[in-house]
Amino acid sequence: MSHEPPVPAASQSPYPLHPAPVAKSADEEPRNVERTGEAKASSLIGPKSVAVGIGSAAIVAALLFVRRR
Repeated sequence: MSHEPPVPAASQSPYPLHPAPVAKSADEEPRNVERTGEAKASSLIGPKSVAVGIGSAAIVAALLFVRRR
């Protein structure tokens, strides 16, 4: 006999608590493989990041120029 109260069917999750294991093929590369330093650096500083950095620097410079006048 269980010491826990019964859980109504409406309160039970329709999904399993843990996902089913997935079989990996031998030729599939693991996702946590370290990248080379060059590839890692290029993924961190992309063209959008550079554009945002230049734009924000231009805004700060404009604000400093206006306050100085």
